[in-house]
Amino acid sequence: MRRKRLTGMLCVKIGPKIKEQIARVSDSRELTLSELARAYIEEGLARDGVTC
Repeated sequence: MRRKRLTGMLCVKIGPKIKEQIARVSDSRELTLSELARAYIEEGLARDGVTC
């Protein structure tokens, strides 16, 4: 699977329990933590009517 090459960075601090849950979901979907977090952010923006 070819991955998008992106520029720019966003740092987010989350608690250990949230990170653990995100890691579980990313493992089950065979994604990296970054890919899953990016997908969550894009989906949330889309729900708010923002197009990326």
